[in-house]
Amino acid sequence: MTGSSGGRIPRRILYVFNNAAFFGSHRLDVARWFAAQGTEVHLAAPAPFPVAVARVAQCHDWALVRDRQSLSSAIRALRGLRGILARVRPDLVEFATIQPALLGGLVTLRRPDLGRVYWITGLGFAFSGRGPRAGAFRAVARVGYRVALRGERTRAIFENSGDRDRFVQAGLIPVERSVVIPGAGVDLERFHPSPEPPGEPVVVLAARMLRSKGVEDFIAAAAILRRRGLAVRCLLVGAPDPGNPESLSGSAIRAAAAPAGVEWMGHRDDMPAILSGSHIVCLPSWSEGAPKVLLEAAAAGRPAIGSDVPGIRAVIRPEGTGILVPLRDPEALADAIARLAGDPALRRRMGRAARTLAESEFGVAAIASRVARAYAAALGPSG
Repeated sequence: MTGSSGGRIPRRILYVFNNAAFFGSHRLDVARWFAAQGTEVHLAAPAPFPVAVARVAQCHDWALVRDRQSLSSAIRALRGLRGILARVRPDLVEFATIQPALLGGLVTLRRPDLGRVYWITGLGFAFSGRGPRAGAFRAVARVGYRVALRGERTRAIFENSGDRDRFVQAGLIPVERSVVIPGAGVDLERFHPSPEPPGEPVVVLAARMLRSKGVEDFIAAAAILRRRGLAVRCLLVGAPDPGNPESLSGSAIRAAAAPAGVEWMGHRDDMPAILSGSHIVCLPSWSEGAPKVLLEAAAAGRPAIGSDVPGIRAVIRPEGTGILVPLRDPEALADAIARLAGDPALRRRMGRAARTLAESEFGVAAIASRVARAYAAALGPSG
């Protein structure tokens, strides 16, 4: 089957995710594009399934346990995924995030007929975490990826060249079976430029409440700005992720945020409104693929401040669309916020440049076309 991208596209695709909401926020637009090409879309993930997801994909409840993992839970997940594959009979499977990738690699190890795509959304705790637990995860991940990424009909999608280089240099995948696609795309109509709101500058960090997202650094920067007497409103948007070892608890967030004057809004579904009500978007992450919130900020015409790490560098163009700051440096982060907060003309110039970048590189149709080429390579020649 040939799609509008000109290449072969899957007749039936199975997405394998550890979280249906993550699929909804990061892959649904691309999946909807494939459905419009005539692809039958399926999703394997733990229930529940958001209504918007169920409208696009046929959903299959997968008994995957993200936390408190054990041998018995891993075996149940393997058996469950094997059963879903047998029922769906896809010609291509896309695995996203490390746990589905490693389990999926085992389940499909003897399926040379199946196109397999691994979407490496970021290196995560296993590669960026510190301490003995992260070291153990890293060793398991390297072995698992080495197994999963074998095969001529296997492709890996990375969100930035730094992550791909790391996998290639480690011998986990040859460069010719990998591609860099900057993120999952952004709906350029849903996220669009709007005038800045009146009043004091609003700075937003929107992400899961993880240490590795720089939440604590953001709070520390807000405390510095408060001591300096700078009138800015700092917002945290997002929820804890109990299944992630780097998640902050709600009580810890509230205890740290209140003295710094940071408002924690929790999970929100109205990101276009959040961004239109802001002046600056901030993401001081330790590691990223190509963060969706920065793509959305660019589409909304908002300047961004982020850590100088590969995934964020893929989106923020220094002094063009935003400012890069050293990793884990609250003082530098506070300086960057203060600079943009005090210069409306600079914010507007960077915001316009960000929107232009989003239109040229990050729209859903452009991203989906590139994904389609990766899928075509995994499917191999027709006939």
